Amino acid sequence: MIPFDVLAVKSLNDDAATASDTAGVTLGLQVLFNATSAETVTQVQQLCQAGLEAIKKEQGTVNWLCGQIPGTQTFVILDSFATEEEYASLIS
Repeated sequence: MIPFDVLAVKSLNDDAATASDTAGVTLGLQVLFNATSAETVTQVQQLCQAGLEAIKKEQGTVNWLCGQIPGTQTFVILDSFATEEEYASLIS
């Protein structure tokens, strides 16, 4: 596993005593991408944090995480869904 700094996170399974991080998850999406400059790194960091409010409103998103690999311009977004329909609505 590659370590990364978490910039923003959403989880419907916040109660660790009653649910796991994968409870209700049937499909996931992993996106790795690179910022093109130091200025873009700052913009992506801000976008991840600002975008969390919109992600929280997506009822079909079970878990969402945006992070950055330390010392790089590489970012990761992890997104999981309860059904294929919820995933399909994201990519359509």
